[in-house]
Amino acid sequence: MKSIFVFMLALLSATTVASAQGKVNLKISTERQQKVSAAIKQQGKYGSDDVKSSTIYVHPTVRETTQDVSYLIKIQNMGPAATGLVVKYTLFARDRATQQIEATVQDQQTVDIKSLQTQSMKTKSAQFSATTAQYTDGFKDRKQGSESAGIGVAVYFGNTRVATCYDPPGLERQAAKINSGL
Repeated sequence: MKSIFVFMLALLSATTVASAQGKVNLKISTERQQKVSAAIKQQGKYGSDDVKSSTIYVHPTVRETTQDVSYLIKIQNMGPAATGLVVKYTLFARDRATQQIEATVQDQQTVDIKSLQTQSMKTKSAQFSATTAQYTDGFKDRKQGSESAGIGVAVYFGNTRVATCYDPPGLERQAAKINSGL
């Protein structure tokens, strides 16, 4: 009788350990790293050529901005060791004229994370350029080009998605519309 009890207890503990290894508990955080350069290509002017003329000219201030953006992704394992995790990420750009987003950089990496360990990885960088024509007299500003909209990260264990992170959080809804691959 005692041997049956010991056998059942051993079987129960083996089942608990096996199911604990199947559960992945991850925390994902992102840190934006960027280099921005801006230059004024045209200084704005407003006025007329002479006092008698009724012709008024308006020249906007034209500013060109370039962003070189990458992210540092930190994945913290709060559960047992996990091997063969596939981390997929997508960097998103927003068109400044239409405010539509699009996927610009997509990549994936395989990582192994021990229990209670944090794994860091850096994304590929994406470059965004934009031009803004800013008027000082009430005309509507004109915007062209693209700017960084954020990042989406998904972690897969086999074919099962076990964790996601979008920065900013509202990006998840917009990314679902464009089939971002996450």
